[in-house]
Amino acid sequence: MATVRPDPHSPGTVTLALPADPRLIRVVRLAVSGLAAELGFNLDEIEDLKLAIGEACTDRLEHAPGATLTVRLSYGDGELTAEVAGDGPDVGGAGEVGEDDPSGFALALVEALTDRVEREVDGAGITVLRMTKSAAGALADGGPGGPGPGME
Repeated sequence: MATVRPDPHSPGTVTLALPADPRLIRVVRLAVSGLAAELGFNLDEIEDLKLAIGEACTDRLEHAPGATLTVRLSYGDGELTAEVAGDGPDVGGAGEVGEDDPSGFALALVEALTDRVEREVDGAGITVLRMTKSAAGALADGGPGGPGPGME
């Protein structure tokens, strides 16, 4: 069963906790889509976010099978940041990406579709992938939904 809850310790944050079931990634995509639309992201940006976060979720499920997938969405100042993690250690390389590792493609895709990407491995071997994207309107006027660059 998937749970969605606001984080009482971090206003502007929603956390989704899902069992390791690839079919539930669409729940994450729907949540991202709705939140990004409310924040003023355009359709192309929303699709980029959904694809990037979906790839990150799939990567975590492949590298930490059986783990609970946790997606934390933080928003404010025209930005949406997603942190994707499994609650178990990575099998195999503890978060290392080799040349032949499919994670290399997933990470490259996430980097191409978002503005900033960070990948860290904690002391328990749990990899967290953090990605941030800004709304085009936020870049022009400091807030979501405004005109994009060159659109005034």
